[in-house]
Amino acid sequence: MKHHKPQVGELPTTKQLIRSTVIALVSAVVLLITIVLPAEYAIDPTGVGGVLGLTRMGEIKVQLAEEAEVADAEEKALVEPTTPVVIAEQDTTATTTEEDIQKTKTITTIMPSDASVEIKVEMLQDTTVDFSWTAEGGALNYDTHGDGYDGMEYKYDKGKNKTEQSGELTADGDGLHGWFWRNRSGNTVELSVTVTGDFIDFREI
Repeated sequence: MKHHKPQVGELPTTKQLIRSTVIALVSAVVLLITIVLPAEYAIDPTGVGGVLGLTRMGEIKVQLAEEAEVADAEEKALVEPTTPVVIAEQDTTATTTEEDIQKTKTITTIMPSDASVEIKVEMLQDTTVDFSWTAEGGALNYDTHGDGYDGMEYKYDKGKNKTEQSGELTADGDGLHGWFWRNRSGNTVELSVTVTGDFIDFREI
Protein backbone atom coordinates (compact mmCIF):
# COMPACT_ATOMS: atom_id res chain seq x y z
CA MET A 1 0.00 0.00 0.00
CA LYS A 2 1.32 3.40 -0.93
CA HIS A 3 1.39 6.16 1.69
CA HIS A 4 0.18 9.55 0.64
CA LYS A 5 2.90 12.10 0.99
CA PRO A 6 1.42 15.51 1.72
CA GLN A 7 2.36 18.26 -0.63
CA VAL A 8 3.81 21.54 0.58
CA GLY A 9 0.55 23.27 -0.10
CA GLU A 10 -1.32 20.85 2.15
CA LEU A 11 0.82 21.59 5.27
CA PRO A 12 -0.43 24.25 7.73
CA THR A 13 1.31 27.56 7.56
CA THR A 14 3.23 29.11 10.46
CA LYS A 15 0.39 31.57 11.01
CA GLN A 16 -2.11 28.73 11.25
CA LEU A 17 0.10 26.84 13.74
CA ILE A 18 0.43 29.94 15.96
CA ARG A 19 -3.33 30.52 15.80
CA SER A 20 -4.05 26.88 16.75
CA THR A 21 -1.57 27.08 19.63
CA VAL A 22 -3.13 30.30 20.96
CA ILE A 23 -6.63 28.80 20.73
CA ALA A 24 -5.46 25.69 22.60
CA LEU A 25 -3.84 27.79 25.36
CA VAL A 26 -6.92 29.98 25.75
CA SER A 27 -9.14 26.89 25.90
CA ALA A 28 -6.88 25.32 28.54
CA VAL A 29 -6.97 28.51 30.66
CA VAL A 30 -10.77 28.71 30.36
CA LEU A 31 -11.11 25.06 31.42
CA LEU A 32 -8.71 25.62 34.32
CA ILE A 33 -10.59 28.68 35.59
CA THR A 34 -14.15 27.48 35.02
CA ILE A 35 -13.89 23.76 35.78
CA VAL A 36 -10.62 22.49 37.30
CA LEU A 37 -9.91 25.14 39.96
CA PRO A 38 -13.53 25.44 41.21
CA ALA A 39 -13.73 21.65 41.39
CA GLU A 40 -10.74 21.69 43.78
CA TYR A 41 -13.05 23.42 46.31
CA ALA A 42 -16.15 21.35 45.39
CA ILE A 43 -17.59 24.20 43.27
CA ASP A 44 -19.09 23.31 39.88
CA PRO A 45 -20.72 26.35 38.19
CA THR A 46 -20.84 24.69 34.73
CA GLY A 47 -21.77 21.14 35.74
CA VAL A 48 -18.89 19.74 33.71
CA GLY A 49 -16.83 19.06 36.86
CA GLY A 50 -19.50 16.72 38.12
CA VAL A 51 -19.59 14.81 34.83
CA LEU A 52 -15.81 14.43 34.81
CA GLY A 53 -15.65 13.44 38.50
CA LEU A 54 -13.55 16.45 39.44
CA THR A 55 -16.17 17.94 41.76
CA ARG A 56 -16.38 14.73 43.82
CA MET A 57 -12.62 14.77 44.26
CA GLY A 58 -12.85 18.39 45.43
CA GLU A 59 -15.58 17.50 47.93
CA ILE A 60 -13.40 14.75 49.39
CA LYS A 61 -10.45 17.13 49.62
CA VAL A 62 -12.51 19.80 51.41
CA GLN A 63 -13.96 17.23 53.81
CA LEU A 64 -10.50 15.91 54.68
CA ALA A 65 -9.25 19.46 55.31
CA GLU A 66 -12.20 20.18 57.63
CA GLU A 67 -11.64 16.94 59.57
CA ALA A 68 -7.95 17.75 59.96
CA GLU A 69 -8.82 21.22 61.27
CA VAL A 70 -11.26 19.78 63.83
CA ALA A 71 -8.69 17.19 64.98
CA ASP A 72 -6.05 19.89 65.38
CA ALA A 73 -8.43 22.03 67.47
CA GLU A 74 -9.25 19.05 69.72
CA GLU A 75 -5.55 18.30 70.23
CA LYS A 76 -4.86 21.89 71.26
CA ALA A 77 -7.77 21.82 73.70
CA LEU A 78 -6.14 18.87 75.47
CA VAL A 79 -2.81 20.61 76.06
CA GLU A 80 -3.87 24.24 76.47
CA PRO A 81 -5.93 25.45 79.46
CA THR A 82 -9.20 27.04 78.51
CA THR A 83 -8.84 29.61 81.31
CA PRO A 84 -5.53 31.54 81.59
CA VAL A 85 -3.69 31.06 84.91
CA VAL A 86 -1.90 34.28 85.81
CA ILE A 87 0.86 33.10 88.10
CA ALA A 88 2.61 36.50 88.19
CA GLU A 89 -0.29 38.08 90.12
CA GLN A 90 -0.60 35.37 92.75
CA ASP A 91 -0.68 36.87 96.25
CA THR A 92 1.67 34.90 98.49
CA THR A 93 1.67 37.34 101.41
CA ALA A 94 -1.69 36.06 102.61
CA THR A 95 -0.17 32.67 103.47
CA THR A 96 3.20 33.95 104.68
CA THR A 97 3.58 34.28 108.44
CA GLU A 98 5.57 37.01 110.12
CA GLU A 99 8.20 34.47 111.23
CA ASP A 100 8.76 33.40 107.62
CA ILE A 101 9.91 36.87 106.53
CA GLN A 102 12.06 37.69 109.58
CA LYS A 103 15.85 37.58 109.36
CA THR A 104 18.15 35.88 111.87
CA LYS A 105 21.87 36.46 112.34
CA THR A 106 24.43 35.41 114.96
CA ILE A 107 27.82 36.93 115.77
CA THR A 108 30.35 35.15 117.99
CA THR A 109 33.54 36.81 119.24
CA ILE A 110 36.34 36.05 121.72
CA MET A 111 36.99 38.69 124.43
CA PRO A 112 40.30 38.56 126.34
CA SER A 113 40.36 39.95 129.87
CA ASP A 114 39.74 43.74 129.98
CA ALA A 115 38.72 43.76 126.29
CA SER A 116 35.59 45.49 125.03
CA VAL A 117 33.36 44.95 121.99
CA GLU A 118 30.40 46.77 120.47
CA ILE A 119 27.79 45.02 118.26
CA LYS A 120 24.92 46.97 116.73
CA VAL A 121 21.75 46.31 114.74
CA GLU A 122 20.93 48.80 111.98
CA MET A 123 17.19 49.50 112.27
CA LEU A 124 14.52 52.01 111.35
CA GLN A 125 12.43 53.76 113.96
CA ASP A 126 9.76 51.64 115.68
CA THR A 127 11.03 48.34 114.19
CA THR A 128 11.70 45.51 116.63
CA VAL A 129 14.10 42.58 116.91
CA ASP A 130 14.25 39.69 119.35
CA PHE A 131 17.72 39.26 120.81
CA SER A 132 19.70 36.94 123.04
CA TRP A 133 23.32 36.89 124.10
CA THR A 134 25.41 34.53 126.19
CA ALA A 135 28.92 34.81 127.68
CA GLU A 136 30.88 31.61 128.27
CA GLY A 137 33.95 31.71 130.55
CA GLY A 138 33.02 34.75 132.61
CA ALA A 139 30.50 37.53 133.30
CA LEU A 140 30.37 40.81 131.35
CA ASN A 141 29.31 44.39 131.95
CA TYR A 142 27.03 45.79 129.23
CA ASP A 143 25.37 48.98 128.09
CA THR A 144 22.46 48.87 125.59
CA HIS A 145 22.11 52.08 123.61
CA GLY A 146 21.53 53.55 120.14
CA ASP A 147 23.23 56.04 117.83
CA GLY A 148 20.84 57.78 115.45
CA TYR A 149 21.68 58.78 111.90
CA ASP A 150 20.99 62.36 112.95
CA GLY A 151 23.40 62.26 115.91
CA MET A 152 20.77 61.43 118.53
CA GLU A 153 21.74 59.02 121.32
CA TYR A 154 19.25 56.55 122.81
CA LYS A 155 19.63 54.81 126.19
CA TYR A 156 17.92 51.47 126.78
CA ASP A 157 19.54 49.33 129.50
CA LYS A 158 22.79 48.56 131.33
CA GLY A 159 24.05 45.94 133.78
CA LYS A 160 27.08 44.31 135.44
CA ASN A 161 28.38 40.76 135.84
CA LYS A 162 25.87 39.19 133.43
CA THR A 163 26.39 35.94 131.55
CA GLU A 164 23.22 36.11 129.45
CA GLN A 165 20.27 38.25 128.47
CA SER A 166 17.32 38.02 126.07
CA GLY A 167 14.31 40.14 125.12
CA GLU A 168 13.09 42.63 122.53
CA LEU A 169 14.77 45.78 121.26
CA THR A 170 12.61 48.46 119.59
CA ALA A 171 14.40 51.32 117.86
CA ASP A 172 13.56 54.80 119.15
CA GLY A 173 14.94 56.29 115.92
CA ASP A 174 16.65 55.45 112.64
CA GLY A 175 20.22 54.29 113.25
CA LEU A 176 22.45 51.72 114.97
CA HIS A 177 21.10 50.11 118.14
CA GLY A 178 22.76 47.46 120.30
CA TRP A 179 25.28 46.68 122.98
CA PHE A 180 28.68 47.58 124.37
CA TRP A 181 30.36 44.88 126.52
CA ARG A 182 33.49 44.99 128.69
CA ASN A 183 35.19 41.94 130.12
CA ARG A 184 36.26 42.54 133.74
CA SER A 185 36.11 38.85 134.70
CA GLY A 186 39.84 38.23 134.43
CA ASN A 187 39.14 35.34 132.01
CA THR A 188 38.83 34.97 128.26
CA VAL A 189 35.11 35.02 127.38
CA GLU A 190 33.31 33.75 124.30
CA LEU A 191 30.38 36.08 123.49
CA SER A 192 27.58 34.95 121.16
CA VAL A 193 24.77 37.33 120.10
CA THR A 194 21.70 36.45 117.98
CA VAL A 195 19.03 38.80 116.63
CA THR A 196 15.82 37.95 114.76
CA GLY A 197 13.37 40.37 113.19
CA ASP A 198 13.10 43.41 110.95
CA PHE A 199 16.58 44.88 110.61
CA ILE A 200 18.84 46.27 107.90
CA ASP A 201 22.20 44.99 109.10
CA PHE A 202 23.84 43.41 112.15
CA ARG A 203 27.58 43.84 112.68
CA GLU A 204 30.45 44.40 115.07
CA ILE A 205 31.42 48.08 115.28
